[in-house]
Amino acid sequence: MSSRPNIEVEELRRKIFDLEVLVHSLQDRIEVLEGEKISDSFNLGRGENDSRSASARASLAASPGKVDQLGSRASCEGPSWAEREDIAQGIGQFIKRALQGDYRGGSGRDRLKLASKYYLIFRDRDGLTSLRPVRIETSFKAVKDCCFAKSKVADQSVFVGVPSLREARIVVSEADGILPPGFSEL
Repeated sequence: MSSRPNIEVEELRRKIFDLEVLVHSLQDRIEVLEGEKISDSFNLGRGENDSRSASARASLAASPGKVDQLGSRASCEGPSWAEREDIAQGIGQFIKRALQGDYRGGSGRDRLKLASKYYLIFRDRDGLTSLRPVRIETSFKAVKDCCFAKSKVADQSVFVGVPSLREARIVVSEADGILPPGFSEL
């Protein structure tokens, strides 16, 4: 009899997490469309550098289809390629620090207001590190299956979403990893 309430509680927690992801996604879409920075005051009790909120916002940050899989701009407003490459380098340096156990700080992913199409998984919820090659997924559900425990990002998980393979290459290179076969040729 006690298992039914536990199942309901877990289901409600999953629904709350999904709603938080949606809220962050919609905030980021508004920022992109209006070109204005929304105050970070609505953060559902999470810190600015919290990997859960950053990864959730990164997963659906802007309207899909604005950047193709090779990173070509399709008439979208946003940072130049030089800026995007700088951001990707910073993200890669963050990943490298995270894998070494150094103070993480912010990854810088929040500066890139484009939807993630590629998710780079450097360490899963069990602490298994993948650098040679880095694990790449194209759905956030796969990231949740690999990096989340009980609907929360596991403490040892290290992953990031990026909008194009161009940024993925830079992030992986800066983190001293390699892309899996099939991704390096694109």
